[in-house]
Amino acid sequence: MSYSEKPGFFERLFGRKADEAEAGSKPVSDSPEPAMPTATQPARTQPALTRPVPVRTIASAAPMAEQRRSGPPPAPQPGPSLPKFSRAAGRNPGAARNASNSSRVRDAFTPSHPISQAQRFAGRRDLIEKLIHLIEDQRLHVVLYGDRGIGKTSILKIVSNLAREAEYHVSYASCGSDTSFDSLFRQFARELPLLFHRNYPPTHPDVEAGRTFAHLMPDRDLTVADVTAVLENVQGTQILLIVDEFDRVASARMREQIAEVIKNLSDRGASIQFFIAGVASNLTALVSHIPSIRRNLIGIPVSPLDPEETAQVIEAGARRSGLAFTDEATSEIAALSRGLPYLAQLLGLHASFAAAKRDAGEVERADVSAAASHAEEEIGLRMSEKGLRAVDQAIENVGISSVRSLAEHALMNNGQLDPREVDVLDDRSRDSLLETADEEEGGWRFREEAAIPYIWLKGRETTARQTRD
Repeated sequence: MSYSEKPGFFERLFGRKADEAEAGSKPVSDSPEPAMPTATQPARTQPALTRPVPVRTIASAAPMAEQRRSGPPPAPQPGPSLPKFSRAAGRNPGAARNASNSSRVRDAFTPSHPISQAQRFAGRRDLIEKLIHLIEDQRLHVVLYGDRGIGKTSILKIVSNLAREAEYHVSYASCGSDTSFDSLFRQFARELPLLFHRNYPPTHPDVEAGRTFAHLMPDRDLTVADVTAVLENVQGTQILLIVDEFDRVASARMREQIAEVIKNLSDRGASIQFFIAGVASNLTALVSHIPSIRRNLIGIPVSPLDPEETAQVIEAGARRSGLAFTDEATSEIAALSRGLPYLAQLLGLHASFAAAKRDAGEVERADVSAAASHAEEEIGLRMSEKGLRAVDQAIENVGISSVRSLAEHALMNNGQLDPREVDVLDDRSRDSLLETADEEEGGWRFREEAAIPYIWLKGRETTARQTRD
């Protein structure tokens, strides 16, 4: 007989009758430990074997009994739904039309990135024509300067595409704070095939292997002499080297080196031209280093759009979005954007969203007012907390009208402020909101560029009330 078949085995194993454990008719201690002997209960001579047994207590059994009587608990109620991307919302047949409208609006107005396609470009026709004349007919190097948001990069990209159509070899580079003379010209050299070098005929093995001018660059930091010696041998094509965001270059030495390269290549009659975008101080730095470079380089300011050009921007976006803008809405955008393409695009975008949200086919003036509030909030998010406090403090000290007038002057003058215009501010507001401009001793500019459109939009309602009164 095995041990498990002996009488009383299960009773000793579980510490209670097997049939009581199955029925659960007697209360069971919550503790898995065996009961200690008491004065009236002598200790067992054979210690009980124990193991944890899943047992429902009376407290836990009561709710379950109640549940059996009342039925299953009700299903949890769903909480409020989260917003969805329009691409996902468009899977719902009821939301498909709104998603499609939003997609067209996003494609029609693009404030967050420059325009590179000629069919999407509006305004600036006279400026584009002038730039082509300077590059093609006069073979000049051009510096395009203006405030941020004025449309410099879009102009660069449009001229780049037009030059490619004319069979120019175009290379584009956008500078950052860490861009060096070496990295910039190695990038240009990598994009220039050896086919265009005077000493490499088309049948040369290096040409057939697809090598570039980078193959000719020495394995050390490039100097002005290195770059000049390689690029002066270009033939068989016209090269246009485009340098965008030149104002982000931190090295004054690099600006001097580029001026020297421009001067050297111009003196040698190389078929290479530079098209640089930056701010007015960049032009000053290039010209002041080598005064004789003035005959080879010209600076072109990018002015704000006039109301007619702003209307063209809005009309172009309206055609792509499938919406119409009332004359009042277009005029309001022209007045609020003050000729800044970025601001016109931003207002056009949010105004179109407002119209699409109410399922309307026409953008009205009220939509533009709502768009201005969205734009103000969005631009404010790009400012630092310190900058926002400086704006609020200046408004508290001298009033919104005076601060907005200062922002308007900056909008119309590439961000620059005359000392006489700054006199409206008290010393504390001036020092926290503005800084001395680099290119003109005694001139001023806003410490944060985003403060200019932010203040301009922030004060729109106050100015409108004053005008009505």
